This record gives sequence, C-alpha cells and structure tokens, in this order.
Amino acid sequence: MVLRRLAEAVDLVEATLETQTAETWSNAYSAAGAADFVKDRFSIFLSCAAHFHHHIGQMIYLAREFSK
Repeated sequence: MVLRRLAEAVDLVEATLETQTAETWSNAYSAAGAADFVKDRFSIFLSCAAHFHHHIGQMIYLAREFSK
C-alpha cells in the first residue's frame, strides 16, 4: 500500500510538471514554512526534488540494513 501511494504521488507530481511552461516556472509561490527560501514555482520544485531524493536515500539505507 505504501509503495502504491508513493507511485500515486509521483504520478501527481509528473502531471503537475507537465502543465508548467517556460512562463509559469517563474510565477510566485508561497506556502507556510517555505517563505524564507522559495519565491517561485521552480524553486519549490527544486526544493521538493532535493527533499524527495533525501528520502529515497533513507529508504535505500533502511532496505539494506533490514536485508542483513
């Protein structure tokens, strides 16, 4: 179930990214907790991608530890 929900979230992100254009990446973006470092849509995408990459690393680490 967890991996299915992860795949659904990735699908949602992909669908959202497909709607972006060269003009919309620079549109303003604001959200609670992101005001200090995120000013536009590209910045939030980049921040979320880095955060997701961090979690993928955690999952790989845990999978390796549990398989020992």
